[in-house]
Amino acid sequence: MRIEIVDTKQDVTNETSHILLQKIYDPKVRNIALTAGTSPVASYEQCLEKFTERIHDPNMPKLHLWNFDEVPQEDSEEGMTTSTLRKYFLNPAEMPAYLYHRLDLSNWDTLDERLAQANGLDFMLLGIGSDGRYAGNLPGVTKFEDGTRYIPSEANDQVYAALVHSVGSEEKVPAGYVSMGPKTIMSAKEIVMIAFGKKKANIIKEAFFGPISEDVPASILQTHPNFTLLLDREAASEILPMPAATVTTANAVMS
Repeated sequence: MRIEIVDTKQDVTNETSHILLQKIYDPKVRNIALTAGTSPVASYEQCLEKFTERIHDPNMPKLHLWNFDEVPQEDSEEGMTTSTLRKYFLNPAEMPAYLYHRLDLSNWDTLDERLAQANGLDFMLLGIGSDGRYAGNLPGVTKFEDGTRYIPSEANDQVYAALVHSVGSEEKVPAGYVSMGPKTIMSAKEIVMIAFGKKKANIIKEAFFGPISEDVPASILQTHPNFTLLLDREAASEILPMPAATVTTANAVMS
C-alpha cells in the first residue's frame, strides 16, 4: 500500500488528473474502470481532451472503459453510473459504443468472464464512503470472496438508505443494484483510491490502519500489491504524522 498526501482538495484533483493522463498515454493500458462519484469530476474535465485523442488515435491501442457498479433508474434504459460516465466521457469524447463495456442487470452474471477474456482491468479509480464502502460493496452485504453480483435493495437497512440517497426518494428505489465485488476489484492490476475532506478522516484510519474486516469493506485493499491511497491533509488528519513518511513541500508519501 502506498499513501500519498497532498495539501488540498485541489491538489488531489490535480494529482488524480496526472495519474489519469499517465494511463491515457500508456499504450499498455487497455481496460480501465472509473468511479462515477463526484470526487473526481474536475479531474475528468481536465483529462477529457487527451482521453478523446487516445480513443480516436489510429496508432494507439484501443482504450476500453468499464463501469464497476450500476443502480437502475426509473423510466430509463441506462443506470445512474452509465448516465454519469456518458455525461463526462462517452458523449463528449464521441466514444464508440464497443469501447464501453456496460455492467447492468442484464449481464452482471457474465461480467467476470468477460473481464478475464479481455485480460482484466489495468487500472481502477475508486472513492470511499464514510462507512468504508467502495463501488457497491457496503458493510453487512459484502464478503471478500464475492465476485460481480446483484444486491437486493432490502438486503439491509444500510443498502436501502444508500439507494434512497442515490435515487432521491423511496418511490424511485429499484429492486436492487449490481456491483463488482472485492474479488473482481482485487484482480485489477492497479488501483487508486481518492478521498478528501475531514469527513473522510475517521474511515481512512479505520480502513487502512485497522484490522482487515468485512465490516469495513475497503480494508481489503490494504493487501492489494499495487494500491495507492491519495488524500488531502484533512482526510489524512487522523493518520498524521506518519513517522515513516518523507515530507516535501507539496506532499508526504509513504510506501
